[in-house]
Amino acid sequence: GTLSLSLDGDSFDFDFGAGPPPPALAPEPITVLAGGSVTIDSTQAVDLADISAPALTVISGAGVSQQLNTTLQVTGLTEVTAGGAGDVTLGRPGNAFGTVAVDAAGDLVRIGDDAGNLVLGDVIGDSVTVGAAGGIDQLAGATLTATTTLDVSAGGGVDLSNTQNTIGAATVVAPGEAVSLTDGASGLELAGVTAGSLAVVAAGDVMQTATLNVTGGVDVTARTTSGPAANVTLIDANNVYGSIGAQAFGPGTARGTVTI
Repeated sequence: GTLSLSLDGDSFDFDFGAGPPPPALAPEPITVLAGGSVTIDSTQAVDLADISAPALTVISGAGVSQQLNTTLQVTGLTEVTAGGAGDVTLGRPGNAFGTVAVDAAGDLVRIGDDAGNLVLGDVIGDSVTVGAAGGIDQLAGATLTATTTLDVSAGGGVDLSNTQNTIGAATVVAPGEAVSLTDGASGLELAGVTAGSLAVVAAGDVMQTATLNVTGGVDVTARTTSGPAANVTLIDANNVYGSIGAQAFGPGTARGTVTI
């Protein structure tokens, strides 16, 4: 069965408690239609069905998932925390989010917004996949941590340029749109980018493992503040771009190598 609740104008807080949740409720999908904020707290995995609310908080001792053929309609902040070895997969067609923040350190994060622009709060995962019908942006001061891979697809511009970001290998598909990526912790690997323009800033080497297809300009800055100077290496024979500029710096007056 499915736990279904309909509320008008009130906040909703459901807590499975510190012990094992009721066996009839814990494994089942949760459907909520609420005029106020919704909070779901469980020591077990949480499976979401249809939820419509101005704000949603989900805390799970394991993963957070979404059933097939369901939608999440959250106009404000969606905040998800998954403990243990828990993936967060909220990418079903028809989802509409305002701002999304996810803490699933070391695990998979998948977020999809079919309605328009998507704003990211703090998002922490091992492999992070984000898709939006419109643009993708970050709140000021928010951190994106995608330790191994970041996979982004957008119908608008992609601005993930906060200096706190840590990105492993980045793949971005945003044809004709401006894309900005910053890794303030280390180097950045470009694993394929399709865009109208591309700006990259990294605290280490910038390299590529797949083709850049950028109709406008590419601007890359790689900089280290200690140790060897950073290098920029973008030499895929199939790269396409309108223009390119690249700088590689090290501590003090040190300069790295640019190969394009």
